[in-house]
Amino acid sequence: MANSKHLVIIVNNEFWKDPRVNRTARALANVFERITLLCSVTQPITQPQEQFKNLLIYRHRLFKPTYGQSRLTKWATALATKSSAADVATPKKESIWQNGVRAILFLGWFVYVLFLNFLIVARYRHVKGDLYYANDLDTLLAGYLLSKWHRAKLVYDAHELYPDLFETGPKLYRALLNKLEGYLARRAELVITVNESIAEILQQRHHLKQQPMVLLNCPAFEAVPARGQPSRRPYKLLYHGVYLPGRNLEGLILSMQYVTNAILYLRGYGISEELLRQLVRQTNLQDKVIFLEPVPMGELVSSATEFDIGIVPYPGNSNNLNSYYCTPNKIFEYMMSGLALVVSDLPELRRIVTQYQVGVMFNPATPQGLGEALAHLTAESLTEMQQRALTTAQTTFNFEQESQHLLSKIKEIWFSTRQNL
Repeated sequence: MANSKHLVIIVNNEFWKDPRVNRTARALANVFERITLLCSVTQPITQPQEQFKNLLIYRHRLFKPTYGQSRLTKWATALATKSSAADVATPKKESIWQNGVRAILFLGWFVYVLFLNFLIVARYRHVKGDLYYANDLDTLLAGYLLSKWHRAKLVYDAHELYPDLFETGPKLYRALLNKLEGYLARRAELVITVNESIAEILQQRHHLKQQPMVLLNCPAFEAVPARGQPSRRPYKLLYHGVYLPGRNLEGLILSMQYVTNAILYLRGYGISEELLRQLVRQTNLQDKVIFLEPVPMGELVSSATEFDIGIVPYPGNSNNLNSYYCTPNKIFEYMMSGLALVVSDLPELRRIVTQYQVGVMFNPATPQGLGEALAHLTAESLTEMQQRALTTAQTTFNFEQESQHLLSKIKEIWFSTRQNL
C-alpha cells in the first residue's frame, strides 16, 4: 500500500456506456498510478478484462429485466413500474393482489441488490485498493465492505436520490433503501452528488456531517462550431437517453398531439421502448414521433448538432424528488451541441434556463404545455438561445472546469491517508 496509489471504482453498468463514471475515471487517472474498474454488464461478456493505459476493467454478468425477454419478465416489470400501454392515458385503480405482488417484486429486488453486492465482494476481494469509489447505492455496500476488508477509504458518488427512483414501490422498500444509504454514507470519507438541491437533501436525510460535494454531469469540452443559419420549421426536437419509467416519456409522446411546429426524435434504448413504440402507433403519431438508433457515448454531442432543441420532459412531484431536482447528463450535452433547451419547469432546470437564457420551460403535467411553450419560439429567439447555450457550455458547463473540484478533493483525501499511515 505504501506507494501503490490504487483506486478501485465500482459501477453496476458498462464503463463505456456510463458518461459520468467514464469521465471521472479518466480525470482520476492523472492522480492514481492504477485504477481498477469493477463493472456489472447485462450483455454476454466478450472481454472479461480490458486494459486501457493505467485503467484495468473487470466485467461480470448482471441480470436486469427488459421487455425483450420472457412474457413473465415483461409482465412483472410492467406491474412493478405500473406501466401498461393500454392505460397510459387512463390509468385504472389496482387491486389488492396487484399491490401485494408488487411488494413481493420490490422486496425480491432489494434482496437481489444485496446479493449482487456480496457477489462483488466475494469475486473481487483480492483487488486491494487505497481508495474505493462506489457509484450509486446499488454498489455502495460492496464498496464499504471492500474498503473495510483492505483498511482503505471510501468515496460514494450518488448519481441520484436512488430510493426515490422507485416511486411505484411500497414505502417499506424505499425506507429500507434510505436506511442502508444513510448508514453507509455516514461512513464514507467523501459523498459526491449531481447538484446543490440533492446535496442538501442527502445531508438532511442522512444527517451527514458535511454537505456532499457537487459534481455536475457536464460533458468534456468539444469544439462544436456555431450554427451558420437560423433553424427552420418544423424544428427538430431531440430526446436522447435511456427509456425508463418515471421519465414522463409517455406524456411527452401524448403532448406531441398539441405541437404544431416541431417533430420529436427519440434516440436511445431501455425497458420502456416497446411501450413507447406501441403508444405512438395507438395515437397515430408516426409522422411526429420518430425513433432513432442509439449512438456510442462518445458521439452523443457531435450527433446532436443536427437537431435544434433538446428536451428534458421529466415530471416533478413530491413522490419522486429525484426527478423533481434532476440535472441529467443530457441537459449539458444538449448545450455542448449548441441546442436550445425546452425543459420541465423544475427547480434545478429552471435555474439553468433562466440564469443563462438558453431555453424555455413547460408544464409536464398537462399535454398542452409543451405545445404552448414551443409556439412562442421564433427563429430569431431560438438562434439566440442556441448561441448562448453553446458559449455557456464551452466556457462553464464542461468537465474540464468541473473536474477541478473533484481532483482537489481526492488529492486532499489521498494526502490525509498518507499522513495516517
